[in-house]
Amino acid sequence: MKGVGRMIGRDVEALQVRLSALERRLWRVSAAWMATLVLAVVLGVGAQHAFSQSASLRTQQLNIVDGSGRVQLTVGLSKAGHGGLWLYDGNGKVRGFLGFSGSGALTPELALSDENEQDRVYLGWSVSEKPTINVNDTAGKVIWSAP
Repeated sequence: MKGVGRMIGRDVEALQVRLSALERRLWRVSAAWMATLVLAVVLGVGAQHAFSQSASLRTQQLNIVDGSGRVQLTVGLSKAGHGGLWLYDGNGKVRGFLGFSGSGALTPELALSDENEQDRVYLGWSVSEKPTINVNDTAGKVIWSAP
């Protein structure tokens, strides 16, 4: 009987080692399943949120800057609330404008300015709301106009 007791003792120890290894493996598989479930929920919620988003960007002003952070182009609203596009030179001065102006009916205009921000070329509407093209000198005096 002595031999049988030793054999049972060894079998019990072997079973305990195998059971411990099986418990560790079960814990790892359970943790992997839990992580997979959490990831699936997060991705599912994220995907649902992404699909519900609009395909457009909405803002009142968009500034495009150069590598130094200086604004080179602005798309936005004027102080009067009219849409426009402003082009800046390397010194931050407005050198071009394309947008809308007018006190009555909104009219489109294009203005190209010199380094002193003086309009040199203007395409738009006159005060009497008639189409006009003006070329100005450095003082802002009209040197050519049509019509």
